[in-house]
Amino acid sequence: MKPAWAEIADKLFDPLRQVAEEVLQSRSVQLQARSVGIDHPQAAYLALFHYLQSLQTSQFANSNGFYSVAVGLLRHSVESLSIVELGLSNHPDAATVQRRWEGGEQLGEVRRWLESHVWPQYGSGLWDEPWREYFRNLAGAVQPYAHYSRQLLEWQFSVMPRSSTVEPGSTSLRLTVGVGFPDPVKVSRISLFQALLGWTLGRMLTANGHVDQAGLVADISEWGSALSSSDFLFKSKNWGEELLPTVVFQHDYRVQ
Repeated sequence: MKPAWAEIADKLFDPLRQVAEEVLQSRSVQLQARSVGIDHPQAAYLALFHYLQSLQTSQFANSNGFYSVAVGLLRHSVESLSIVELGLSNHPDAATVQRRWEGGEQLGEVRRWLESHVWPQYGSGLWDEPWREYFRNLAGAVQPYAHYSRQLLEWQFSVMPRSSTVEPGSTSLRLTVGVGFPDPVKVSRISLFQALLGWTLGRMLTANGHVDQAGLVADISEWGSALSSSDFLFKSKNWGEELLPTVVFQHDYRVQ
């Protein structure tokens, strides 16, 4: 049986994609007509497709046991969301910021502008932390996966079923790992992070006034509640900890 956050993800991914596509396609036409000096008026629209295609490929990789590939692609989804957000924003200077980004300004500068001018209206993140803390933390958590780091290497390992033991009289846990074997816990954790990015897009759409269906707004809120209460999260508000490659939970089926 699927957890609630996964059921809601299946229900909402496509409607949210459609809303985002319609908004960004319309905005790109408006930018083109205004001649505001932007080389690529469709940049936010294209960023949306990069976000979606990275997420879809991550889902494929995860379902086939390519866990490090799946996690590496999460970074692409997170990074592209900041340009998507410029397209969704109603702030009058959003096009100017996009022009600066096209001219070589780093994505971190774009996020700093969003933090000052856009995110204050978003309210809280997944729990009770401010949105700026939520997204800044999330963006920082995926940075180790920009390269083939030790953290990314460790996502390749699967914890072997019923092969992990707690040493008698000790707090140490001995894990037996392998490569190329299924690890349902890793599959579920990566799936949750993928769903989290879907919810994040939903919140961006809602906060910028692009979701006017009361039922859809309620579904996005329910999705956040289901994600925030998942047993696969520590609730530490530290996404670097949440994205640790190998985690063993209480009553984990992999522990004898």
